Amino acid sequence: MKKKILMAGLCVLPLLASANDSFDAVTGNLLIPKVNVGAESYEVNMQHQGNLVFKVISAVPSANSEMLADTFDAMTGVLSMPSVDVGADNYQVEMMHQGNLVFAVTAANLHSDATGEADFKFSTDWLNGKTLYNVYYESDEEQWFLITQIFTDSTFTIFDSSNRFENQPYSITNEGYIYFLSPQNNIDTEHRWVKAINNSDDYIEIIWTGDTQQLSQGTSDGKEFYYFDLQTAESFINAQNAGINASHGCVSPETWHAAMGHCMIQM
Repeated sequence: MKKKILMAGLCVLPLLASANDSFDAVTGNLLIPKVNVGAESYEVNMQHQGNLVFKVISAVPSANSEMLADTFDAMTGVLSMPSVDVGADNYQVEMMHQGNLVFAVTAANLHSDATGEADFKFSTDWLNGKTLYNVYYESDEEQWFLITQIFTDSTFTIFDSSNRFENQPYSITNEGYIYFLSPQNNIDTEHRWVKAINNSDDYIEIIWTGDTQQLSQGTSDGKEFYYFDLQTAESFINAQNAGINASHGCVSPETWHAAMGHCMIQM
């Protein structure tokens, strides 16, 4: 929790194109430039088998360090694809592992913008009176966490189970970013701007950073969100942390060997 509290399917598609994932209906090839599997990232090619079923053809370490990543939960078998462009529309897609590196599409939900606009920008009018649940991954602790922010038109209150800071000032930049002003008390001075990246019915994917160069990027690492509903946020965190804890950070095809105390391929 150090980051901020101490800082204060795919349908029968003609084409599936994304800055990250792309589906070629002619060849049946689905390219995923980056999918996180535990602590590792891979570039994956899948081939459509028909009836929204895909088989992994290749998987190599991904060099796309700045790209928005899909995630595969080895415990549940769920492959989450948060942002897939389908023509002029954008979908959140999930697949379920069927075994032997075969996946079936289980959900393809059309994203709707938080404001009804294609490029969402924060404003004081939109934030005023809102409670947002910031869900983020802390790499040092290898866990997901949640903090709550309550906004007025010029201040916010931020808290978790052990810390609370009232009436901290903020403003909105010309670009529509949240800018946290002169943090007081113990609020972190290294994370000053929040930029919206993608919107869905459940959350806004964000970049929260003190690095202005990061703000120019159109993608994030998929590890920071503003959720609108507490229960939905907690369900996401519980599922993610359960997968991390169960796998001990092992990457398929390796699994945790309790007797040996490390990851290994078990026959």
